[in-house]
Amino acid sequence: MMSFLVIHIIQVYGHEYKAVVDGIETNSVMEIDPDDLTEIFRVGNGSKEVVEVHDFKNGITGIRFAEHQRCYIRTQTKKLPTTAEAKAEDRERMV
Repeated sequence: MMSFLVIHIIQVYGHEYKAVVDGIETNSVMEIDPDDLTEIFRVGNGSKEVVEVHDFKNGITGIRFAEHQRCYIRTQTKKLPTTAEAKAEDRERMV
């Protein structure tokens, strides 16, 4: 009997950046996991941390505010507007 060992290398792409929150420059991290189809943004740390997770496989977004002990989850838009629709919306907002 033969057995095979399969190793799956998980590649998560990370990028550090600065964000301005309440007028204060804050260290932030964006992580993209193409295998899980997720995107995670972490802004701040400790009691001031905000974490935003986009789960494209399941079509949901979650945002957690540590300071306020709140978490919000919503479904993602499945259909993006055409260029003409987006321009029409922009014109409507200007009126």
